[in-house]
Amino acid sequence: AGIHHPCPLSQEDTTHSLSKALKRFLKHSELKPISSIMLGRLIRYPWITKDLAAKSNSPRVKRLSHPEFNRFITKSEFIAPFATALTKHGFTITGASCEKLMFYHNGSPKDAMCWLIIKKVNP
Repeated sequence: AGIHHPCPLSQEDTTHSLSKALKRFLKHSELKPISSIMLGRLIRYPWITKDLAAKSNSPRVKRLSHPEFNRFITKSEFIAPFATALTKHGFTITGASCEKLMFYHNGSPKDAMCWLIIKKVNP
């Protein structure tokens, strides 16, 4: 009926899909180099939302600023599936850029729209 519900992505599916896309992209040398990967909403990734939700039960915390949130989201437990695929294809993550930050009532991060900033290390 035109209504679509996104399927939750596992860490393995995320790594596999990104790796497959990068392999295909790298076959075409005429394409413009990529400098970021759009993750979209963090709430679409169960392992990220599970960790963020666990933090929502903690006592009140100071809300993160945009730069603090960008650094926070590049922690290895969040981006490991992306980092695995990117590293396999010669990329490194140099940071993140997030917008539309959402927070739980206690100030813990809840969701955001994010991009990973990447750089090719093996030209």
